[in-house]
Amino acid sequence: MKIISNNGQFKVTIPKELARSRLWQKSTRIRFLEGKEIMLVKWNGKRIKNGESKVIVNNNQYKLTIPKKIIEKNNWTKGTKIKFYEDIERKIIIRGI
Repeated sequence: MKIISNNGQFKVTIPKELARSRLWQKSTRIRFLEGKEIMLVKWNGKRIKNGESKVIVNNNQYKLTIPKKIIEKNNWTKGTKIKFYEDIERKIIIRGI
């Protein structure tokens, strides 16, 4: 999937199978956990803060806004390809390729 940019926000389409297998739906809150890799986890907090985003469903596509600090830290830009994958513990990891 490629990062798209609109009004200074960076968005990526989440593979539909991934979103559905995790029961992510419209307005599901996602937290980005940074370490050696960037992990996505469902978050049940009340408010969206820096490093978090909501899943947006539009025309049956699942989209996620990537926080600007993650974009800058990884030197990603509009058009950077992002790969989603699950590790052996079923954690969702994203990487720029």
